[in-house]
Amino acid sequence: MDGLNVVPVILPPLRDRGNDILILTDKFLEDYNLKFHKKIKGFTKDARDVLMGHAWRGNVRELKNIVERIVLLTEEEYIDAEDLPFEIRQNECGIGNEHVEEFSAVTGVIEKGFSLENQIERMEIYYMAQALKKCENNYSKASEMLGITRFSFKRRMEKYFQ
Repeated sequence: MDGLNVVPVILPPLRDRGNDILILTDKFLEDYNLKFHKKIKGFTKDARDVLMGHAWRGNVRELKNIVERIVLLTEEEYIDAEDLPFEIRQNECGIGNEHVEEFSAVTGVIEKGFSLENQIERMEIYYMAQALKKCENNYSKASEMLGITRFSFKRRMEKYFQ
């Protein structure tokens, strides 16, 4: 392992790298469109403005996780600011998480084209993603947190992500 620190590379935080946020966002969108068989064309100007205004304390990993979640939960052609998770949008209005309903991922309005199955799938994906995040991607702990068997959890993961 000799020579690992020959040329140190120091990168500024993502929040200080301007348009890198948008370049990375587009790249992650492209990757997750392929992975999850989606056809999302991009982000609206409002969504891009919100992304640029966020502090990105988690740097690139936080941005990547947010884009993945959005791609999983969005059925629209373009991602708008309203499609972004609350924790990203909260800077706009200063409202804390304590004012958010327990499940904020349901945005479907009952009208022509509404699909209950689609809404149920979105809820499952949302809660599974939350459990995995809290349990550091441990399927056994995440399934226990959700009150389902590990087998059931794994089956759902395969259904939604394979």
